[in-house]
Amino acid sequence: MAETKEETIQLKNELNQIREELDEHLIGINENTTEIETQYEYLSEIDAKIEKLSEKIDDIYLFLGVNKEHYELKRELTLREKEIFKILYQEEVENVDFRFIARTLILPVSLVKRSIDNMIAKGVPINKKFLKSGVYLSLDRYFKRLQAKFNLVGIENSPKKIIQLSLFDYR
Repeated sequence: MAETKEETIQLKNELNQIREELDEHLIGINENTTEIETQYEYLSEIDAKIEKLSEKIDDIYLFLGVNKEHYELKRELTLREKEIFKILYQEEVENVDFRFIARTLILPVSLVKRSIDNMIAKGVPINKKFLKSGVYLSLDRYFKRLQAKFNLVGIENSPKKIIQLSLFDYR
């Protein structure tokens, strides 16, 4: 019985020692987590500052004048491509995906994807951001500013709607 009491005390001591070690590890993990969060906030601030600097540099380029010919399109956009361009141009958020454009213009997603690829081939700088939730599209910010200043794409101000024809319209 004395041996079991001593073994129980020894076991409690060992468990307390393990608990203390685990508590030390937990404290270390919490400190590291806090440090990681601090570093993330710091990197986010730096990223925001870099973004602001990039915008200021873009403004300087616009102020100094830009070689407009450098951004001329290889071919003119079709009416449908111009409608897609308008959506990308007017959207302030970068969460524009193929489905959003397809729903807005009442077009199949496959047609929107082909049109986007054609626009890129014609020289429209469209950024594609690949995330787990899908592919998100946006116009290059610098090109967007040039479009506002020089109307490189040739978008008219009067709103036009693409008329979608189906096979049934030809009967």
